[in-house]
Amino acid sequence: MAVTLTVTFAGDVDMHQRLQGAVADPKPFLKEVAVFGMARAQERLLASLNPDDGGATSGHLVNSLTIGGVDAIFELSDTQTAWGSNLRYAAQVNEGGFIEPKTGKALAIPLTPQLKRSGLWPRDFEPGQLTFIHYTGDKPNIFGLLIDAGKPLEGKQRKKRGQTPFGPGPLFALAYWVNQVGKHYLEIREEDLEEIAGPMWQRHIGL
Repeated sequence: MAVTLTVTFAGDVDMHQRLQGAVADPKPFLKEVAVFGMARAQERLLASLNPDDGGATSGHLVNSLTIGGVDAIFELSDTQTAWGSNLRYAAQVNEGGFIEPKTGKALAIPLTPQLKRSGLWPRDFEPGQLTFIHYTGDKPNIFGLLIDAGKPLEGKQRKKRGQTPFGPGPLFALAYWVNQVGKHYLEIREEDLEEIAGPMWQRHIGL
């Protein structure tokens, strides 16, 4: 991502001096651009989430776009700045694309907001807690569902989830592939450029 500014002035000695100082030390301006870009990325990601999911589907990704966060990218030098997320799926969520399982035969897709927020996957459940049934719907990429029969919680499940199960009901869809639509939360849009090249730059040169 890059921003190009063109400045034209004539006959204003004070502006010339301010501009020379601003160009000589662009770091404060670049920092403001990066803070602005990080905030816009977080806003756009949150706006793109399905409200039925309660913001759960990309919660870790949203948090990774917080300045100072463990997974945040926030780089600043005298000449350039960069921002974003270090999470391995950040680019995939931004750009979208075709996803296939890297290991195993299927992708496990959590189906409830509570389960998505928990960070649990089928392997985290107790043996026998989940039951496989064949999927009979119209989505060609999905072949099965994992159902929680509502059995009493034991062992690590009791420790992680307390006394409240996620079921009974379908908890995971098993899919051969997923075609993810990109959220494009990291792009710089026209309105962003207007803010950067207008009010933000003017503040930097003291207008």
